[in-house]
Amino acid sequence: MKLAHLSDLHLGYTGAGPGRAGDVLEVFEGALGRVAELGPEVVVVAGDIFDHPEVTAAPLAAFSRGIRTLRGNLPGVVVAIAAGARDMPLDRGGHGPLTVIGGMDGVEVADTRLRRLHLRGGRICVTIVPHSVVLASQSLDLSPDPAAERNILVLYAEVASGRSHALPVPMDGWDYVALGSSHGYRRVGERACYSGSLERVGADPWEEAAIEKGFVTVQLESGESTFWPVEARAAVSLAPMEAAGGGTATVARRLGEALAGVPGGIDGKLLKVPVRGLSAEDLAVLDREILVGVRRRVAWLRLEALPAGRAAGRPGVTGGRSGASPASVTGRIGAGAGHGRDGGARFRISGLQAGPRGFVLDLHGSRGLVAFAADDAALWDRFVAGLREAFAGGGRHAGPGPALEWTEGAVNVGTPEFEEMLGPVLDDHAIGREEFAGLWFGQGGPKAWLAAAAALVAGPGATGEMRRSEGTGGTGDAGARTRPGGPLARWVERMGREAAIRVERLDGIREGMEELEARLRAVREEEEAARDRMEALLAAWLRERQDAETRLLLYRDRERELRGQLKGLEEAGDGGPCGSCGRPLGDRAGRVRQARGEAWEAVVQDGRWWRRRRDQLETRPGELRAAEARVAALGGEMEALSEELARRRLERVELETAVRHLDELGEVETLLGLGSVSAAETDVNDAEAPARGAEMKRGTVLDDVQERVRARIHAKVVALTGGRLARAFPQLFAAWAGGGRRMGDDVAVLELAARVVLAELALEAGVDLGSVVLPAGLDRLHRNDRPGALAALAGLARVVPLVLVHASPGVVAAALERFDFVHCVRAAGEGGGIRRRRSGLGVVWLGGT
Repeated sequence: MKLAHLSDLHLGYTGAGPGRAGDVLEVFEGALGRVAELGPEVVVVAGDIFDHPEVTAAPLAAFSRGIRTLRGNLPGVVVAIAAGARDMPLDRGGHGPLTVIGGMDGVEVADTRLRRLHLRGGRICVTIVPHSVVLASQSLDLSPDPAAERNILVLYAEVASGRSHALPVPMDGWDYVALGSSHGYRRVGERACYSGSLERVGADPWEEAAIEKGFVTVQLESGESTFWPVEARAAVSLAPMEAAGGGTATVARRLGEALAGVPGGIDGKLLKVPVRGLSAEDLAVLDREILVGVRRRVAWLRLEALPAGRAAGRPGVTGGRSGASPASVTGRIGAGAGHGRDGGARFRISGLQAGPRGFVLDLHGSRGLVAFAADDAALWDRFVAGLREAFAGGGRHAGPGPALEWTEGAVNVGTPEFEEMLGPVLDDHAIGREEFAGLWFGQGGPKAWLAAAAALVAGPGATGEMRRSEGTGGTGDAGARTRPGGPLARWVERMGREAAIRVERLDGIREGMEELEARLRAVREEEEAARDRMEALLAAWLRERQDAETRLLLYRDRERELRGQLKGLEEAGDGGPCGSCGRPLGDRAGRVRQARGEAWEAVVQDGRWWRRRRDQLETRPGELRAAEARVAALGGEMEALSEELARRRLERVELETAVRHLDELGEVETLLGLGSVSAAETDVNDAEAPARGAEMKRGTVLDDVQERVRARIHAKVVALTGGRLARAFPQLFAAWAGGGRRMGDDVAVLELAARVVLAELALEAGVDLGSVVLPAGLDRLHRNDRPGALAALAGLARVVPLVLVHASPGVVAAALERFDFVHCVRAAGEGGGIRRRRSGLGVVWLGGT
């Protein structure tokens, strides 16, 4: 008996890029055609038949049409389907697309319960286990049917490497285990494998670029399995384009070279272009002037903005379930706190309440990425308002309200106990209450968020001293802080020493730049001469090869002509006509045949020589290969010299900045009575001197900090949208940061990016952050931006104990595997309340693998 195994079809795929939904349907129809040719008796589909449970009519029609065609070619075939995470609506009582296809002839569906199909009079048993069953149980008995000759298990689940927290599946007795949920073909046991998806349907298709797509057939008697590849759309990811030293012109040149070197070209492919070191404005120019032409050629272009170098930004939190592990987050953490999924962070929210007597959102035990799923945002808004009001109470909040879950006991937000926990954190990181509220639950507008981000980037030393010097925080005598020996004076002196060391270290970079430029000119001239010689040798070789090919064809034509004449003479005999006068040859026939034979043999010999010559010329001559190697070597040397020259130019700019920085610090020292101007020479009555010094420092340090924050938000926006907003970002960010343009999906993704960046910065600074709340619903995002946004949030949830978001049930169900827990509002007619359910992927352990 032969079985075909498919999974993760994702019909109705909503990934970014025009025509991608059509790609998925096309490859599905092609795969079913190949399945029909192979002639299995059973076809199993291990989950995620559809990309989301609210699919339109087109994917349903495509599936129905494909199954009817399959059964028309294989009348007795049975199609067994296990529901995946994306196939069922969030409301278990609702009707999803599997309800429709389950009514088709020959299609058997397991959506909410385990099913056993008995075929061939009970000799074949197919056990189908849907996603919800695996997720809900760790004690399910998954033993094969002892009465059946052959047993097949169909599972939508993740395979664990050990028994802990996994549903055990004994392998004894199962002839084959068909698995779904992974997009790559993978054998996980002698008789168990993932077939993988038919197309690149993940949030990042380039993670699947090297994965061959297809399906599996299994011969149950022998256990032999075969993977059958299908033609999925190709994905190409270029190496990062470095902008060092040349801006958009350098990137455009290198992009052109990289695109020219893509095997098979880029037309019709999925293309990812990472660009390193361009500002938001330069990236907008590149997108408008260069990439617009590339977009016309490819199926989908994704742009990535990378920092200028390792020192340009700290590592962020990236990835998701299917991506690489997120970057490690380090930093000083408050006493008694711990980051991570099982940490004891003090500010982990355990409950929200909508008003004094309203609904309670019980988050005890919820962890990771958690969704509050409700079509109406009114209840969610009341939860957030309750948190905001309690936090603003400043220790005076009374009665029920938001609570924290901590190892030392529950604490209500806004109470004196809460203020005792909050105060040290604000002092340690030199951030204000409003800024902490912004990074914790999104309080305030863009200005508050950006101020919090700038404070985290600057660090507690710079931020605290700046605030205290301006009278915005701290206590005590301002003159004592600013006079020689005071905190600000010590800070300025330390910064001056660090700047002086920096200038001294970079002072030698000017040396050798002229020699480097002269060497680059010489190498460029040598490369041009070598290229001219190579092109001359190449042209000569091509001409000679073409000549040999032409002569060989001529000799072949002449040989065929003479052979035909000789054959005609032999068949006609002595009575054959003369080729000149037409009279019978008679006794001359033998001499004519001999002459024709000799001419034919001569042509054959000459033709063999030209064939050998043609074959010899198929390989490039050694002189030409050497010339090409020389051009390549000179080109590499020229590229290396250009990179080195660009690096030195950047370092020279950095040197000039450091020199200016040192000069400015000297002026601050003068104003504060430090350095070259002694305290005795300073007017102690000049009350404006500390403020002027602080303001100058803010101009040289905090402006740079704000630009770093903007660059990081820009990179996150480009990553979440695949470059869709690269052109519009400068104007969009300026309007948003200024307090305008609060509506629209473009602003929604910008705010989400800023929110994630703010949380990342807090983690990197060591802030005792146990929860992150996103006040705005995910439904505000553009549909094509949601997969990337959910991947980013899932990555953040790997290092934050609780990330709480709001979305409609449809948005949650479209990526259910991304969430760890989902809280659903139960209608009043069903008893009211909020029901919690586990989400994510079910985990199994295959015994004996």
